[in-house]
Amino acid sequence: MKSSACFFVAFLVAQVSDAAVSTPEISGPLADTATKGVLVWNLSGANYIAEEYLMSGKADSNEPFAMADAGNMLTRNNVNDMAQRHFPLKKKSVAQPYATRILVYRPTDPKHFSGNVIVETLHPAGGGRSIVWDMLNSYFIAHGDAYIGVQHPSTFAGLKAAAPGRYDSLSMIDNSQLWGGIAQAGALARTTMGPFKGYKVKHLYLTGYSFTGVAAATFANAYHEGAVLKDGRRIFDGYVANANSMYNAPIGAPVIRMNTQSDFDSFGGLKNRRDDSDAKNGRYRLYEVAGAAHVTRPVEPAAGAKRPQPPVGGIASANQPRFSPEACTKAFPEGSQASAFPLHLLIAAMFDDMYRWVEQGVPPPKAPRIATDADGSTRKDADGNAIGGL
Repeated sequence: MKSSACFFVAFLVAQVSDAAVSTPEISGPLADTATKGVLVWNLSGANYIAEEYLMSGKADSNEPFAMADAGNMLTRNNVNDMAQRHFPLKKKSVAQPYATRILVYRPTDPKHFSGNVIVETLHPAGGGRSIVWDMLNSYFIAHGDAYIGVQHPSTFAGLKAAAPGRYDSLSMIDNSQLWGGIAQAGALARTTMGPFKGYKVKHLYLTGYSFTGVAAATFANAYHEGAVLKDGRRIFDGYVANANSMYNAPIGAPVIRMNTQSDFDSFGGLKNRRDDSDAKNGRYRLYEVAGAAHVTRPVEPAAGAKRPQPPVGGIASANQPRFSPEACTKAFPEGSQASAFPLHLLIAAMFDDMYRWVEQGVPPPKAPRIATDADGSTRKDADGNAIGGL
């Protein structure tokens, strides 16, 4: 059904057992995305389509595991959260209605589509930033990959205030419904209708950086094995979780993880390492990058791609920490500049390796860990850079 504003596509729940992930309903693409959409990239000059949809369905509510699904991130013990080894689901309620927003970036011509769909939770900072897309859009566009950003519920109120009337339907009973939304966004991508009608989707990968890296790791740890389609296939084929200290449990899909020197010993990350593995149920690589900072300068966008401008005054996120860049850099030596460490090149190589691991069974290379002293602290050279690592 089409109108001048948008068309509406509805999918009935396709569920053959309690274990199967249902396909959500979507409405969209929303009208006037280029002028009214909040934090949406302009990709018209890059031969890509940028769309936003409202996605709704039903998802369970569970006890939170970490900052990514906590109702109030400020109350979490992050050291304990990151060190978890077991992830039993403790249900609070079952199949509760929810509605969220997803952003979809895909090649204009399906012939240029690689078959890979990258999924990420939109970072609550700033109201919903697509961190990995921001860093790797040149790589994804050159490769022909598609991207889905799933809105985090802590940003709903701020998003509604930024664009009155456009996002009024967004709701979740608590933040743990995020996981059902992520799984159902993946199920949506696997269909032959909606945003990917005419596109042959082969593989889905969940990714993230910093907070969204915690989200990717949490989903992999607690929800991967249960996130299956009605034909028994897992929703996601692999996970690329970056710049976070969360332990990665062995699962039936490959996980590639990267930590910068800044992330290495934060939140107890030194104790949350795992040995690299090529075992079928536990494929894993960890890269620790000496000299790299958690935050780096923005990467130049792909030709024809334009970053979105945040609304005047920004977008508030509920129960998230407030950081002051000015306070952080006040003690730095005069003339200090933001790190220009080219982390995006490493993460792009990690995606290359992940694709080969999934499609061809070729394991990625291994790298040494950052060295530690007897007390477990990072061993550093005279310039303060960690010894060892990548």
